[in-house]
Amino acid sequence: MFCVSKSRVCTVLTCMAVLAGAQMAEAQTTLAQTFSRVATARAVGPQRGGRRGGATSTSIENEPVYRVQMRVKTANVKDAGTDDAVEVRLGSLPATWLDLAINDRERGQTDLYDISLLNVGNRGVMIRDIRNLNISKTGSNGWCIETIELLVNGRVIYKTTFPGGQWLDNSKGKSPTLLIGTSGLRANAKWKEFTSPGPSLLIKRLELEQRIESIIGHHIHADKRVKWGKLYGRGVEVSYKDSKTLHVDLDLMLDVKGLESGLDFDFDIQVSSRNGAIDLTVTNFETRIGSKIYKAILAANGFLGGSNQGDLKRMITSQVQNSLGGRPVSVSTGDYNLTAKVTSAGDVRLGF
Repeated sequence: MFCVSKSRVCTVLTCMAVLAGAQMAEAQTTLAQTFSRVATARAVGPQRGGRRGGATSTSIENEPVYRVQMRVKTANVKDAGTDDAVEVRLGSLPATWLDLAINDRERGQTDLYDISLLNVGNRGVMIRDIRNLNISKTGSNGWCIETIELLVNGRVIYKTTFPGGQWLDNSKGKSPTLLIGTSGLRANAKWKEFTSPGPSLLIKRLELEQRIESIIGHHIHADKRVKWGKLYGRGVEVSYKDSKTLHVDLDLMLDVKGLESGLDFDFDIQVSSRNGAIDLTVTNFETRIGSKIYKAILAANGFLGGSNQGDLKRMITSQVQNSLGGRPVSVSTGDYNLTAKVTSAGDVRLGF
C-alpha cells in the first residue's frame, strides 16, 4: 500500500518489503494528531486574541489549525501537466508529497491536496506556523501552474493566479521550486480578510477519505508499479460499520512487467475517547491480492507472512493515531467528558 518513493526497487516484491523498512517510520507519524486537533480546534473555536468575524491578519496568527489544504490548477497550455513527484512544505512543517487516487496535475485540471501537520509539538499547529509555502518538483517533466489556493480549516487564506502560468522546471531560465515567503502570504487579500470558521463537532466521511488519500499518496508517490484504485473505484473508501467503528478500504494496483493485479488493504478504525482525547484503534487488518500468481510470488518470497502483515498493521495504526488524533481536547477545554460516535453516514460526531 505505502510504497516509499525514494526506494527505486527492482520489483513490487521489494517495494512491499520496503514497507517494513526504515521509511515506514516516517509513514508511522501521520492519521490521529490531526484528528484530535480537529476535535480541539472545532470544539474550542478561535483562541483568545482572534475573532470569528473580521479577525485581523495579526489576530489570526494564534488561531488553531486542524486542517491545511492546497488547491492548485494546472495551466491549460501545451505540456503543462506533469507526472513528476511534487513536494510541498509549509514553514517548518514536514514535507508532503502530492499524489491523489486519480491522474492529478493534468492540463487544465484542478486538484485538492491535504498537507501534513505533524511534528509541531504538543500545542498543535497555529496559523503563525505557516511561515511560507514551498512547492518543489523533481524530474525533468515541467509543470505549469495557473492558480494556487491555500485553505486553513476549510477556508481560503491565500490565493494567487499567474498570468500565462508559473513553470516549475529545471530547464534553462526556469526553477523547479516556487517559494512564497511570509510577507507574500500575509500581504495577500485573502489572508487579510480571513475569518475563522465557527466551532464544528462533525468530521465528515469525505474529509476522512481525503486526509487518508493524501497520507497514502505521500508514501506511494513515485513508484509507478504501485497505482491508486485503477480497478475497483475510489482509492480510499470510508464507511459505517457500527456506532464506534469505521471501515476503510484502500484499493491499489500492482503492475510488474506489464502484469496488473488488484491490491486491497482493508481495516477498521474503532473510534473512542479517553481522558478528553480522541482514541483511534486499527483492527481487522486484511490484505488481498487479486491475482493468484501475484499471491503465490509474494508468499514464496515471504511477503505475506505474519511478520510483514504485522509491520503493515503497525504502520497503519501509527498513521491513524498520529495524524488524525492524539492531542487531548481537555488541554484547551478542561473538559474530560468528550464523546465520539460514528454516524450511519460514516461521519464522526464529537460531543461533551
